Amino acid sequence: MKVIEILLKEILEDFFFCFTSPSEHTNLKRSIQESGILTPIQVIPMEGKYRLISGFRRFHVARELDLSHVPVMVKPESLSIEKAFRFVLLEKVICRMFNLIEKARVLHILEGLQVPFELMEKDFLPILEIPAQFKTIDEIKCILKYSISVQHYVEMYNLSLKQTRMFNPLTIHQQELLVDMAMKLQVRSVELSEIISMLIDISGRENLTVEVVLNQLEIGRIMDNRDDSKHEKLFKIKERLMDRRYPKLASWNRSLVHLSKAILLPEQVKLKWDRSLEKPGVELRVKIRTADDLKCIDKILSNKENLDRFEEMFKIV
Repeated sequence: MKVIEILLKEILEDFFFCFTSPSEHTNLKRSIQESGILTPIQVIPMEGKYRLISGFRRFHVARELDLSHVPVMVKPESLSIEKAFRFVLLEKVICRMFNLIEKARVLHILEGLQVPFELMEKDFLPILEIPAQFKTIDEIKCILKYSISVQHYVEMYNLSLKQTRMFNPLTIHQQELLVDMAMKLQVRSVELSEIISMLIDISGRENLTVEVVLNQLEIGRIMDNRDDSKHEKLFKIKERLMDRRYPKLASWNRSLVHLSKAILLPEQVKLKWDRSLEKPGVELRVKIRTADDLKCIDKILSNKENLDRFEEMFKIV
């Protein structure tokens, strides 16, 4: 393989082999302005010109900078297009493993090249760390049917194939609504999966769409509240979903909150319980700084009205 300098206009605007996501390239642009393109763009001969196979960001920057010539590494014509692409993948995987979206795009490229399964199994799937199972391969390829915002979320949080399955029951519009919320609140996949699971359960049980449930719970109003932090917004959203999904549990928790407030605990004493009510009992967390703090706690626990309230709480938890 030889490195030569060619006219930029000799490179076809063909992005078939691009499997990485667009990214901000300010630093790359500055580097090329100062030092030129140090790593050649990889191309293959095609119809008297050259077809891009690797180096798409450098190509975009070269166009932005209106460069006339660029260094390229020309793959020999004797090398099959499949082997040329395989070499690109091997070079990339040395630096880092591919994320799920990139794997899906690579599979799409291989499908476009009509690579036989036997060759794919031997030369490509090991590089991608994908098992040679038709079901898994098809499932990964289907990820490209998700909306662009969902694909961005999958890539940003490096979701596994198993984690992406939470989107399957949702429409494109529902996916976008929930991912938009997740991106704004920086919700990771575990919590988003929990939210989606609750929404689907509620909508199925009440025969409503996910959009209607979101509107009825006024999730938009919570999101628009500028006084709450991201953490507070997320807590309120999950709390409303839990209340709607488990109305009896919500009623019991409201009773516990009412009783705990009636006990009038000082600032250094916190009363907590498992809101799922799976763990029995309540938990008193106390910060003791002085002997007076001990007396204060003793006074609270020896008060008959408080003891009665604790008894009422124990009937629930």
